[in-house]
Amino acid sequence: MICINCRNTVPTGQFCTFCGWNQKKTIQITLGMIYKQWSRQHYRRLSTKGIAGYENAWRFLFPLSNREMSSITLEDYQEIIDSQRHLSRSHQEKIQQLISQLCKRAMLSGLIHINYAEYLFLTSIKLMRLEYLKNTD
Repeated sequence: MICINCRNTVPTGQFCTFCGWNQKKTIQITLGMIYKQWSRQHYRRLSTKGIAGYENAWRFLFPLSNREMSSITLEDYQEIIDSQRHLSRSHQEKIQQLISQLCKRAMLSGLIHINYAEYLFLTSIKLMRLEYLKNTD
């Protein structure tokens, strides 16, 4: 049998011997479902401005909302960040912060075992300006 989470060949049973994934779990939890669970709890403690910041960050992650949480990779999140090169560093950091919060929530649910936000590279506006200046000479 192939583990749904780590793709290793494992003996038939309830839990994967490599990653601990519950093989009998049949519900497919998407990023959108994790966001709804997380926001219901987290938004209670935030101001209207704080909620608006996270909702703005969610707009950029929304294309991944129907993907199963365990199938989203670091490259998927990095592609979202890279596609937003025009955003300020603080906007990119807000997207990264939301990714971190959602990964933590998914980790608590046993869906993933790593917080991908820690490994994202953010684009610096200053570096982009330097690249632009080099290309215009």
